[in-house]
Amino acid sequence: MQTLFKEVTPKRYANGNEMKENSSNVLDQYFTKPSVALKCFQKACEVIKKYENLDGFIF
Repeated sequence: MQTLFKEVTPKRYANGNEMKENSSNVLDQYFTKPSVALKCFQKACEVIKKYENLDGFIF
């Protein structure tokens, strides 16, 4: 699952601009860490799995 997460997380925004670190917002820096994002993604999958079949989902 970790490789899937890396594949769908580009280093650019949809408009083509490059993502930059937001040094003025500590919370933004924390929540955009790949390890934290992966844990949140995995937790979301656990919750959704209780109600839906994840085989048909594309993340």
